[in-house]
Amino acid sequence: MARAVRMAATTWALLVLLATLMPTQPLGSGAAYISWELGGGLWGTSSDYGAGLFEQEGEMVARLQIANAVMFVPLGALFAFRRDRVRAATAIAWCFAASVAIEALQLAMAAGRTVDIDDVLFNTLGGVLGAVTAQLATAITEPRKREGKRRRPHPRLARK
Repeated sequence: MARAVRMAATTWALLVLLATLMPTQPLGSGAAYISWELGGGLWGTSSDYGAGLFEQEGEMVARLQIANAVMFVPLGALFAFRRDRVRAATAIAWCFAASVAIEALQLAMAAGRTVDIDDVLFNTLGGVLGAVTAQLATAITEPRKREGKRRRPHPRLARK
């Protein structure tokens, strides 16, 4: 099982890298655009990026952020299943680190990609959803270790 999970996680991670790092311009030819304002593109704040969004553009940005979250749900789940025990916090940390690394690579490539703090936020949110789902699935499907066993009182507490 561990090998299958490792293979699935590696395959999905490669697909995410391909989807997020595919240049839209030749490498080094585009000016980097960085959006550090939380929700700047999503809620249309006063920054240049979100100001004056038409309704269709706002819907497009919302769909993009949902896609960012959905893209990381399998990574969160697969990272959580990497070991015998599900570790949601570790999986979430890996998803956050992967998202920051992707944004840093997009900035370094300067190939028409936008570096956006919202991408990190929504990718990590997707990782949280995946890790929590994996943890819940494990808790539901894992057989209870003590089921059927009666708890014995401590010898000093047992009545004689």
